[in-house]
Amino acid sequence: MDKQRNDTRRHKHGPTGWLRLDQCSVDSKSGEKGRGYPVTIEGVNLRGAISPPAVTVGGRRVHNLEFAPDGRTIRGVVDEPPESEHVVVDYGFARAELGT
Repeated sequence: MDKQRNDTRRHKHGPTGWLRLDQCSVDSKSGEKGRGYPVTIEGVNLRGAISPPAVTVGGRRVHNLEFAPDGRTIRGVVDEPPESEHVVVDYGFARAELGT
């Protein structure tokens, strides 16, 4: 019996990973000393991974990452207000940028 012929699973062909960033917001008014500034990033395929993505907003590293189960939102915290609106989400195998 040939296992390959009876394998009905579908295999993805083409690019291995992709993601899209739609918008980002930083709550600069709620930043209390020592607690940081809450960040919300919206997009597609924003999921947790064995090795979490490197996420920056305005050159500031976002930490305490929380991923929505549907892959549409990442929430986290930056320690200081971002220097710009440029967002980078880098999984290593897939990367997306938003802003200037």
